[in-house]
Amino acid sequence: MPDQPSFLRNLGKVSKTYRDSGIYGRFINACRLDAWMMAIDRYDPPRRQIVDVGCAYGSWADNWRSLGFRRVVGIDPNPDVIDEARRVMDEAHLGFASDLAHYFPSNALCAANGVVVHILEDEHTIDFLRHIAGTLAPGGLLIYSVLNADFYYNAGRKEWFGPDSCVRTLDTQRRFAREAGLEIECEIGTFIDPWALREFEFIAADAELRNRWETYQAFIDLSAVCRGRSVSPFSEVLFVTKRA
Repeated sequence: MPDQPSFLRNLGKVSKTYRDSGIYGRFINACRLDAWMMAIDRYDPPRRQIVDVGCAYGSWADNWRSLGFRRVVGIDPNPDVIDEARRVMDEAHLGFASDLAHYFPSNALCAANGVVVHILEDEHTIDFLRHIAGTLAPGGLLIYSVLNADFYYNAGRKEWFGPDSCVRTLDTQRRFAREAGLEIECEIGTFIDPWALREFEFIAADAELRNRWETYQAFIDLSAVCRGRSVSPFSEVLFVTKRA
């Protein structure tokens, strides 16, 4: 039905993860993992458990364990992936963010990588964040990724809405966090697309450069130089948040 919210309309269509995206997916994963390492080093959350909201088929289970989390649990609304998630995670449940409190009512750390990008409506994005915020224990953190429209070439470096994904400005994402009752503690860049800047658009049009790992390694290194100092020109940013 056309009047369904996007998270229902596109159910089952957005469980693709970095593992399904070839060399570009490897690049994104390396950068996200580096950003998460920085966040964990800065805030030193308890390592007993992490709750992956929108865990898909558990693609980040190994990453969470490499970051020191002893128990990896999650929730995802797609019935086609939850069995695989249960095989690789310590616990995984079928459900939306609104179901999170039923399964995990008090959390020291919740994570959401690549989830907000698939919620097209403002009010549902805020609801998603609010549901998670409501499960945070005192001092608990929600760390989640958002795309940065100013440096996202594939969307024309502006706010954009497609059938199952969207790109917004960081100011819009900051407003959503506030309206969801969250306070942003820190913003950490994850990846700088090789074509994030206009001067590098030629890379996007050059198949040879796009298919060379050396191209992506150069931007992994650039991301490491810039990360923690500025969110420009990062194409994606981690918000480290707590309940306001």
